Amino acid sequence: MVTREEGRRQEAEGRRLQYSVGFRPTLIAGHQIRDLEWGLNPCSLWSQHPRRVQYSRMPSALCADAFLAKMQKWFTDSLEPNYQQWLSYIQQPGVRCVDETTYCIEGIKYWLWVATSEQIYVLMLAPTRSSAELEKLLSPNFEGILSSDCFSAYNPQNAGAKQKCLAHLERDLEALETSRFKGNREFARQVKEILTEARSFYRNYQQGNLSPSALAVERHELEARLQEVVDSPPVGGFPADAQRLANRLKRHWNEWFTFLSHPEVKPDNNDAERALRPIVVHRKVSGGARSDWGAQLVAQMFSQKGIRAFSIRIRAEGTRLGCRDQREQGFKPHSKSLIWCPAISIGLKPTLYCHLLPSAEC
Repeated sequence: MVTREEGRRQEAEGRRLQYSVGFRPTLIAGHQIRDLEWGLNPCSLWSQHPRRVQYSRMPSALCADAFLAKMQKWFTDSLEPNYQQWLSYIQQPGVRCVDETTYCIEGIKYWLWVATSEQIYVLMLAPTRSSAELEKLLSPNFEGILSSDCFSAYNPQNAGAKQKCLAHLERDLEALETSRFKGNREFARQVKEILTEARSFYRNYQQGNLSPSALAVERHELEARLQEVVDSPPVGGFPADAQRLANRLKRHWNEWFTFLSHPEVKPDNNDAERALRPIVVHRKVSGGARSDWGAQLVAQMFSQKGIRAFSIRIRAEGTRLGCRDQREQGFKPHSKSLIWCPAISIGLKPTLYCHLLPSAEC
């Protein structure tokens, strides 16, 4: 370990070196790369000390942008077989939370779709936000339970059952609580009471205080109360905002309380939202990708990260699955060792991602 000033001095000495091939020396190490457009700067690990900032160097190597690009393409090709295996697993029957977010390739807007299960989540790069892309992700004849928001692309998708996110609906109802129209406020209050009671029944079931049959009975009672609220507008009708939400409730009438008939389903779509959070942060930092295979690598690596996060969560809960159990559930276990994987997401601005790479079968 050396002090910060000594580290800066060593870095300055390295910058004085000139190479006839047209690029400056690059040190591949640590968890970040500082890029000043002309090439790659030395990359090192920083550690915060209570009294001083310390600077440490790791074993490094010299490489150019072309080398990193070839390495990124190699990672894309090597991860593709396992990525297709994860995609096949996601298409099997089960509870799938689905969402999407934008991602740019050379400034052109693409979409990253995500589907989650209890074990993994998979990201898929697509050029559009249409229902055809959802069919590619889940397959046209999906037999599981689809949990999503109320975006229209989810409507044509076949599924055994569907659950609409209550969190999105509750957010819109909260906006009506401050409306200057009494009809909006009253509608929001009545519907939120029903949704709150539905969540309380779900919690009671999770705590073992309610049986599945009793939970199904409560669903019918809640739907009857909600039907009465929607079909009983005030004199003169609902205000425009309340009428818009009432039409949404009618349009997805059988999809609001699925979690009461199928307790394995959650009442919201938070799993998909959490799965998209790292990719949204990456998109805002990097600005996107400059090639199709570069964006595909981002989808593959963040899907791999989802498997790693699940493994950590399982170990924390004390219910870690063995290789044999994982293989029986339809996906291949992977190595638990971490590596540094360089990935150039926007050309001259490379980034380092810490991920797992597939290893030999257990």
